[in-house]
Amino acid sequence: MTKFATISFLSLSALMIGCSNVEAQMVETDSTEHRSARAKWESLQSRLGLLDYKYGFTNASSRSELSTTYIVLVEQDKVVEVEPFFWSDQQLDPSQFSTVNDFFDLIFSSIEANSSVRAVYDDTHGYPSELTIVNNEIGVHVNYVIDLMTIYSVAQEELDRNKALWTKTSTENYDYTLRLSCFCIPSATLPKRIEVRKGVIETIIDLETGMESENFFFSTLQDQFKEIQDAIRDRWNIISTSYDDTLGYPARVFFDIHHGMSHDERLTEVKDVVIFGFPSFDEINSFSPTAAPFALETSDDTEFSLFPNTSTIVTGGHMIGTSRAYCALPTMTIALVTILTIVASIVVETAT
Repeated sequence: MTKFATISFLSLSALMIGCSNVEAQMVETDSTEHRSARAKWESLQSRLGLLDYKYGFTNASSRSELSTTYIVLVEQDKVVEVEPFFWSDQQLDPSQFSTVNDFFDLIFSSIEANSSVRAVYDDTHGYPSELTIVNNEIGVHVNYVIDLMTIYSVAQEELDRNKALWTKTSTENYDYTLRLSCFCIPSATLPKRIEVRKGVIETIIDLETGMESENFFFSTLQDQFKEIQDAIRDRWNIISTSYDDTLGYPARVFFDIHHGMSHDERLTEVKDVVIFGFPSFDEINSFSPTAAPFALETSDDTEFSLFPNTSTIVTGGHMIGTSRAYCALPTMTIALVTILTIVASIVVETAT
């Protein structure tokens, strides 16, 4: 393969001498769709600068029944490493492979050369995931598939934003339900209720058995942020993350460490996070006897829940307890503080 940004479409045809004319039996992509997709990709570059990403590239041209797949690493909009998808001693020259910008250059130069172009674009970021180009006049037919795209620049932006959101909770005490999917012993994949105290996992309960479980390399939510950061740094093959909109913790994380390794994939899902703490001084001081100091918010999703049919106390936008036993403690604390405040006021008035 030749890097398309540095060659003309005619020179591309020279690489395919002997290729018979191919009838263009396909529906061409509308030119506005090409422009819209490129605008999405350029908008991403404008926001994040030169991008870092990794993608899988398959040359499935009609000349051969065989397809060759490569894993291409791009850093700062420059191809820096290329590996065959399957283990091989083949030495590959990164300069001979393309960035996403190069593929867009190929698309628009092909259109100018009156070629038929069909492309499928990613809905979110606009990069081409499939590309077919046919020019019967010069005997060219190319078919490329671009998949396994991991944009590390986007992953880093999302990590930074959500880690900052989680840090605002300023808590080291919380519970959550975790489910792990991996190539590991079955008991490790059963849903667990995990209690974290002072930033350390204190108790793990197996929700299938109700019994305490050993720690199968489970992480605190804070440690999960570090795992994602390490995956970005080490350029793991696939990093797919989604975060909780309110608290920012990683709600779903999928890793595929290396394309050449079997059974290294791992999916982690987190739900029913409950943060433990007490109201701030301002919240206590503003207590009004005519208004409830807490809002009770019942979770509709009780699947895998250790405490079914319980409520979560929410104050100032932060969850601070769950179940009836937990509900009583902060309420009693506020009542006690209120009584002491009233007594102190009476003493002061009497003294004066």
